[in-house]
Amino acid sequence: MDIFAYYDCSLDAPEVQPAWVPLWERSWRARGWNPRLITARHARRSKLYAHYKNRPLAMPLLALHAVGGGWLSRLEVINFSFEPKALSKSFTAVGPGIFQATRPALERYLKTGKRSVACSAWCSLYGEAYWLKSQLVSFASPEEALACGREF
Repeated sequence: MDIFAYYDCSLDAPEVQPAWVPLWERSWRARGWNPRLITARHARRSKLYAHYKNRPLAMPLLALHAVGGGWLSRLEVINFSFEPKALSKSFTAVGPGIFQATRPALERYLKTGKRSVACSAWCSLYGEAYWLKSQLVSFASPEEALACGREF
């Protein structure tokens, strides 16, 4: 199953972004996922692009919409034990920086802003209670991820 991450190619992109890619890919591939990067080029292919193109925060959603929906993770989310799961028919945030949605669910979310309830048990922020047991952990830096003591 594919897992997507949005790679920002703009001039405003975080300088640290390239350092995240190999860590993110390795952690997801090791758990049976097919990691794939999507960009603004994908977003421009979405039929919704013209309506949301001036909203930078919508770019990852538009790119995911263009590839047909699926799982989307920030590059900062490292996978320690989250195995592939089928998509539900809603837009579901499963924790900080990761969600899943079908193409129709993305269209509904972009138009209404409504999503289902988050299930934070799957993902936590590094340093929070239970982060050591979380399947997915969102880190502040690649160095923090590499020094966390958990193997991925």
